[in-house]
Amino acid sequence: MNTGFTVLLCVVALLASGLAVAAGTNSSAALPAAAVAVAAGALLLFGVVGRTRWPPGRPIPTLPADPARVRSSLRAGEHGRPALVLLLDNLERAARDPHRPNTTVAELARLRALSPEEFREYLTARVSELERQP
Repeated sequence: MNTGFTVLLCVVALLASGLAVAAGTNSSAALPAAAVAVAAGALLLFGVVGRTRWPPGRPIPTLPADPARVRSSLRAGEHGRPALVLLLDNLERAARDPHRPNTTVAELARLRALSPEEFREYLTARVSELERQP
């Protein structure tokens, strides 16, 4: 939004607000003027949001690839699976895709329901995929 249009919206919002206040109890004049003032204010806000530089999201904490943590997660059975999947997500994020989202809650629930053999196959496939990356 350019400066001229911003100034025009400010003037329209101020004039419409003044007309709405001056109309007093005459609702047939106050309501349309107030609606114009609100619409102009919303357009101004939309312009501000478009120019705002939003801070980056909070970084996702990473778990260290500690062998003891991996062993304890494996020993924990299905309760340790989310920690292993999160570790793999973090490794993939560090290796090739810094914007990769974490595995969804629904996918984690599906992985927890797998048999131990199926989950080991899943882990093997994920690790193999990570090892193939340059």
